[in-house]
Amino acid sequence: MLEKRYLFPVFTLVGIAAVPFLIPGPVATYGLAAIEYEYAGEWGERNPEAGVFEWIVGVAVGPTGEVYVAEGDNPGGRRVQIFAGSGEFLRMWRASGKGPNERFCPTSIAVAADGRVYVGDGGNDRIEYFNAEGFYLGGWGSTGSGDGEFDWPDAIAVAPDGRVYVVDRGNSRVQYFTREGGYLGQWGSKGLAGGEFYLPASIAVAKDGAVIVCKRSGEPCIQYFTAEGLFIGKFPCGGNDETGWPWYVAAGPDGSIFAAGNGGLIRRFTKKGELLTTWDIGKTFGVGWDGIAGLAVGYDGAVYVANLTKCAIQVYTPEGDFVREIGGNVPPLGYFALPEGISVSRRGVVYVADYWNSRVQYFTRTGVPLGGWDTRWGEMIADRVGPSDVVAADGVVYVAENAFGRVKYYNSEGALLGTWGADGGRAREFKVPWGIGGFLDYALYVADGGNHRIQYFTEDGVFLGKWGSEGVRDGEFNYPQDVAVSSGELKRVYVADTSNHRVQYFTPAGSFLGKWGRYGDGPGEFNWPYGIAVALGGDVYVADTENDRIQYFTPDGKFLGMFGSEGSGLGQFQWPRGLAFGPDGTLYVADTHNNRIQYFRPIEISE
Repeated sequence: MLEKRYLFPVFTLVGIAAVPFLIPGPVATYGLAAIEYEYAGEWGERNPEAGVFEWIVGVAVGPTGEVYVAEGDNPGGRRVQIFAGSGEFLRMWRASGKGPNERFCPTSIAVAADGRVYVGDGGNDRIEYFNAEGFYLGGWGSTGSGDGEFDWPDAIAVAPDGRVYVVDRGNSRVQYFTREGGYLGQWGSKGLAGGEFYLPASIAVAKDGAVIVCKRSGEPCIQYFTAEGLFIGKFPCGGNDETGWPWYVAAGPDGSIFAAGNGGLIRRFTKKGELLTTWDIGKTFGVGWDGIAGLAVGYDGAVYVANLTKCAIQVYTPEGDFVREIGGNVPPLGYFALPEGISVSRRGVVYVADYWNSRVQYFTRTGVPLGGWDTRWGEMIADRVGPSDVVAADGVVYVAENAFGRVKYYNSEGALLGTWGADGGRAREFKVPWGIGGFLDYALYVADGGNHRIQYFTEDGVFLGKWGSEGVRDGEFNYPQDVAVSSGELKRVYVADTSNHRVQYFTPAGSFLGKWGRYGDGPGEFNWPYGIAVALGGDVYVADTENDRIQYFTPDGKFLGMFGSEGSGLGQFQWPRGLAFGPDGTLYVADTHNNRIQYFRPIEISE
């Protein structure tokens, strides 16, 4: 049988027409028939911005009842969305930050009575403040333990007189400032006594000016102080387990104190610590560990809870009656937030691991949505991160979940069939399993990145074997991110040895056969190769991720060609990760940071 070699054209735009041209470079055909690939299309776009949350870090209520929601370092960007109290989306602004390195990473938010919006900038250990429309007004702070310096500013509260109080978590203290950031004072040190803190978690200011601080570790409790930090008293606020420990605190307009436990337990106290009301949104709505991301009380007494599990703001009465939900809507099919992995079934159905949306979507071969499912369905898990790779095989879809160290498998429409794996280093355990390969001789291969090895299993998760350890020698790995199999006569297992910037290949049982690649941007060199796939003819395609290109090689690693460059145009990429071939030879690329799928079709070329 003639072995096919592939050439890839890229495109430039001339007027409105797309004109193909071949990238210069060595292309071997060995006197056989060759195939070109032409850009054939793309689908997908970034999640809708309005009203869709991805990583909530705080919620606050303004003087006119507007609800401010801060989002941290996530694919949607560091931003603040603003809603009416009724839940209607009003506007959004992206926080640009003016810190020393402008690595702005929101960790908390508070709104003053005059409408100023204060945002904790954990990335720079600063406080930034803006007007209600997002115009930058100023900021202060730097990394350290001196006056006005921070070690992770974790929470902010603004007093009625304009003083700004900041929980300086790493320094186990509270600092307070003028509205423009002038240093006024501080209190606290690491300890368990009254007025001391062990990981202070949240802060609020009561209507009478008293400052309320909760701490989540050591002795979970609520402490309260005068405006200048004089210790007044404390009361315990621990639950039966850590899910009830107070992570967030807010003050009501009637003087009551609200505390939100990490697992969804909400409690309302008098200032003296007498319990008034309790409700558990964890049981009602499904909140996992780390499932609460913020708590605020409006001027009218309405309680706003940032439910990270649902990525929504839920509104309650002071007595705990559910009122409404803000956000939380799942993006429509065809929208992505970091599509990581991709696979094509024998019938030509394209499955995509939509990582940050915690779901798998599937499409026709040209991108028409067919369906999708939430990979966290029915679980008490807060994390939004989800499937890192996907493989479709004989009506079963296998999904790697790197955050949870496991593999799940479903039928072709998303009904869960089984799960295996757990976080760990023993056989059948994983640490950050990014990639999952196809079947070879009835074995499924998994790139167990954090354990620097490859494991392989039967179709229902029975452990068959493993190989590899951390290192740079033959058969050793440094965070392998993907694995692919060649099921032809060669029967090989190819591994993207990502942090070693190379590809290694093995027998099905893990015996070392060969390798190629090194760090760089020249032909045959790699800069973080994350994805790998084997074409129908046996050639090996590698997503050279940091170089924003695809390279392709013979089965033994001889360089054939490459295509792609950094950008968002046709045939360009931003951090390509997943690669897959369809049954007709079409190449699909998960263009991860462009939040789209691009595909390229083969064209026969006569010699």
